[in-house]
Amino acid sequence: IESAVLTGTAASDRDWYCKDNDQSDDNSFTPAQLDHGNQGEWDFVIKSPSVAGTTYYYRLYYYDSGWTALDTYTYTARLTVTATEQKSFRDGVYPDSTYSGTRDTYIVGSPTPKTNANFGTSTPLLVDGQEPDCSALLKWDISAIPVGTTVTAATITIYVENESNDSYELYEMKQNWVEGTTANPATTGATWNHFDVSLGDSGLWQSAGAQGANDKGSDILGTYSGHGGAVNTFIEITLNANGIAEVQDWVNNPS
Repeated sequence: IESAVLTGTAASDRDWYCKDNDQSDDNSFTPAQLDHGNQGEWDFVIKSPSVAGTTYYYRLYYYDSGWTALDTYTYTARLTVTATEQKSFRDGVYPDSTYSGTRDTYIVGSPTPKTNANFGTSTPLLVDGQEPDCSALLKWDISAIPVGTTVTAATITIYVENESNDSYELYEMKQNWVEGTTANPATTGATWNHFDVSLGDSGLWQSAGAQGANDKGSDILGTYSGHGGAVNTFIEITLNANGIAEVQDWVNNPS
């Protein structure tokens, strides 16, 4: 609901009520479905089907003392519906079967031979929550969300094959890392030492393992604490205020 405006004849304080089915999308008040609140605070619910940008009207009345007689005063509550929509992104599934905008890999800091390896086509992703020597990199093409859309919430759903008791944190990645094709040593894609090994020295992380200030942001965007019991199940990570702001920036600046 975008707004509610009361209009009508001024009256002193009374106990108000809203008549059942007294909702309409115009001033004629043709009966429509309505959930109405009680005395005091009101919760107006415009039921489906409703149309974004349409103004819906409710007629309010109030009783004189004792709730015994209907007073002649009438107020109108005017509420406008604001559009809300949920978008999901998963290769071959959401927003539709043609979507292929996800990228993922992981980087490994030990043992040493793996620091130059790429795992872009490997499944599953490996992550170490105790030591920063094994991190996953994730990205999505979310250009299907129109520029200017307000983001109110965001979650990441992950399928876990073997959960530990470790805690995990999400950060913004600042380098344009490349998923690559699995190889050791890698010839393309992200490794422990490179965000794209095909670029040579110009493709090096500022600090190995993507730990530099130019590699990743300092704000935690979301967290997850393992319970050491989840096996072959989905978990959901809810982004915090920093995470929502980051997704909002992606929407506003898709390039």
